Amino acid sequence: MEDNKCQNYQLLNVKDVDTNGFPGLKTQNGVPNAVAPIGIEKEGRKHKSCHYCGQPYKSRKATSKFCSRNCAYKGRPKALPRCRILTICKHCGHNFLSRFSELKRYKGVYCSRKCYFDSRKDSILVNCVICHKQFKRKSLKNKYCSRKCFNKAVKLKLIKYKPKLLRRINKGYILVSLNGSELFFSQMADKAGYVYEHRLIMAKHLGRCLLSYEVVHHKNGIKGDNRLTNLELYSRSSHMTSHNKGYQDGYRQGWIDGRNNKIISLTKENITMKNILQNNGVKYG
Repeated sequence: MEDNKCQNYQLLNVKDVDTNGFPGLKTQNGVPNAVAPIGIEKEGRKHKSCHYCGQPYKSRKATSKFCSRNCAYKGRPKALPRCRILTICKHCGHNFLSRFSELKRYKGVYCSRKCYFDSRKDSILVNCVICHKQFKRKSLKNKYCSRKCFNKAVKLKLIKYKPKLLRRINKGYILVSLNGSELFFSQMADKAGYVYEHRLIMAKHLGRCLLSYEVVHHKNGIKGDNRLTNLELYSRSSHMTSHNKGYQDGYRQGWIDGRNNKIISLTKENITMKNILQNNGVKYG
């Protein structure tokens, strides 16, 4: 019965059925095979003209402007030309166009890479600031003809020269600069020539350079106490376990101390309450 009702409904509403653009489909009982929901209609393609080549084409998109990818690539908006200023090459003296942004950053001074490298090879004659002797400088920073003149400038305080420190502190650890007699341990030094004092003392005691995975541990936990009796050599794993054990022991000791302090304070309170009650004539206990 239900199938008969559906067929009758379809036969009565054949005109409202959309064939999805396929009018040649065969119908069964007056209804086409490809049936779409009633009330939905697809928009057709609109006639447009290409913005680049001008040829007509069809498209469903409202924003389309070009007929193909090639026209879209050619007809896309081009970047605006950058502002260029006529400048003189610093090396050869020829005129050339340089960008304003490069001149703003003190670049674009040379017309080519050849002029740039040639200018670096050439040295300029300059007078020394101390002895006023003429010499050839290779860079703009050179103002003194020799090391002697440079040392004189340091003494006259024309240069803010900071001498190398023999000892300095970094995060509680003491760093020491190596002497001429300690060049054997230069492998342990950083780029500035400094070594951690506790590592250097342990290396001197062992008579060899320490490896990267070897760690020197301070027994009392004070980083500046670099006495040999306070130092121990560990691997990284054993050093971590010893530190964790120290943290655990400290936590346990702190818990015990806190419990004992609480007991002492409670006993004191008990004694004071007992004395107050006895003074008032109240029997306690």
